[in-house]
Amino acid sequence: SIVFSPDGTRIATAHEDNTVLIHDNTGKNIGEPLDHEAPVLSVVFSADGKFILPLASASDDKIIHISDIRQLHSSNPIQYKLVGHTEAVTCIQYSPDGTRLISGSTDCTIRLWDTTTREIIATISTNSPVQCLVVSRSGHQIACGSNEGSIQVWDANTGEQSEVINCGDYEGSISAIVFAPDGRRLLSGSTDGEVHVWELL
Repeated sequence: SIVFSPDGTRIATAHEDNTVLIHDNTGKNIGEPLDHEAPVLSVVFSADGKFILPLASASDDKIIHISDIRQLHSSNPIQYKLVGHTEAVTCIQYSPDGTRLISGSTDCTIRLWDTTTREIIATISTNSPVQCLVVSRSGHQIACGSNEGSIQVWDANTGEQSEVINCGDYEGSISAIVFAPDGRRLLSGSTDGEVHVWELL
């Protein structure tokens, strides 16, 4: 996983050696690595502007770290940890307004976290391990892809499932999904090398 900060001045990269590295926009490392206890699977910056570049990272260690990258040269840049998943956290996304962090896990759940109170405000059962997820531009929809070749779409406000797309032609798991800007279509990619566009109901 690799991501630019919203202002384009920093790059975060996730690594199998249990670390997150921060780079400037020339690729030069900044500060010390941010450590997890297992390989890091996803990194994401908040884009809401309420905080100064908060970075969330998720790992096989079941824990999400929230770090302040202004403190990379300090002894403890990790501000706090979000604990609740019972298996690997595979993917994370902030809501567009930065008030929620959405996480997906191989424990077959999506969890919504309040970024102010740091509490879980909703848990969605997906009945299959979550490999990837995306939040719509409006913040009203969450879609997740599974290793069983299906895509589920959820109402982010009520936690109700609005659609299930059974990708019958896929031979692999769904590895990437993204909403179209209008929120009416999904683009998905899978480990068998196929890319599909889906019209939502």
